[in-house]
Amino acid sequence: MKPFFKRLRFLAAMNAAKISMALLRLLKSGGTSFPGKLAIKLCPGILRDLAGLFRIIMITGTNGKTTTTSLIGHLLREEGVRVSVAGNIGNPLASAVREEAEWVVAELSSFQLHWVRR
Repeated sequence: MKPFFKRLRFLAAMNAAKISMALLRLLKSGGTSFPGKLAIKLCPGILRDLAGLFRIIMITGTNGKTTTTSLIGHLLREEGVRVSVAGNIGNPLASAVREEAEWVVAELSSFQLHWVRR
């Protein structure tokens, strides 16, 4: 794929995730993996592309994801690291780009993590 179209696909995926997150907040919906799944559908390599912008810790599993994600984010923040806590926890991964984070602690579903390995 040409670099222009790859970048366009990446930007479309980021914006779609932001818009869907805003709509979910308006509907007062709880945490959901929908924005992340939508972004991955539009741009399968989005997590790999984002991981190139900062160091990222990805957390997945059955129980304790949100607590673990929040705790690691808090510990990094206490050490003076510019960190963004994002993913299914409520902030889209795009927020990390906007916040100019050094590290991102991301809560992800196993579906989203699957695409990182490719």
